[in-house]
Amino acid sequence: MIVLTAHPKPIYKYIAFIGSHGVGKSELSRRIAEILDYPYIEEQARISMQKLNITNLDELRKDKDMFSIFQHDILRRQFNKEAEYMDTGFISDRSTMCNWIYMFLNNSDCIEIQQTYKRLALNNFRQIYDLVIYVPIMFLLPYDGVRNKDIKYQKQVDREIQKYLSYNYNIYTVKSDNLEDRINECLSIIDY
Repeated sequence: MIVLTAHPKPIYKYIAFIGSHGVGKSELSRRIAEILDYPYIEEQARISMQKLNITNLDELRKDKDMFSIFQHDILRRQFNKEAEYMDTGFISDRSTMCNWIYMFLNNSDCIEIQQTYKRLALNNFRQIYDLVIYVPIMFLLPYDGVRNKDIKYQKQVDREIQKYLSYNYNIYTVKSDNLEDRINECLSIIDY
């Protein structure tokens, strides 16, 4: 059972939940933010879809140039949202590193642009987040009309994320596979 008593603010000010799509980060990070009464940065891909009037990602993926614009917008929004909450702290569904990995895997920018975004995203990943909670793949990929439903691609994203975990000094890997246990597990490692 999850105890919903008021908690003091955790010692961690900037918490990012990372992992491939469809692993349960959104619900978990949202619930933790609610319990701790912390500013929440939702996944920026869905916001970008609304702002750019994108209704079908499967169709968008066929247009490399438009998909590149979409990926740039997501990463820009993530940087901006984090900057907006620098004074208060935040819990974020994703990190700049995760968003950069999706950009890297899905667009055809020249190598110089790719490297510039990589430096910015990894620098942010290294210096901003004082706790990163990695959520590994534990169950079948749910399809919601937005996520890429290719399981090989989900695993490819996960492998790329794992390559960069060492860029942050404080990574915790979720071990539980159901939401209630995950919430309790995360609350226990957030020293509040």
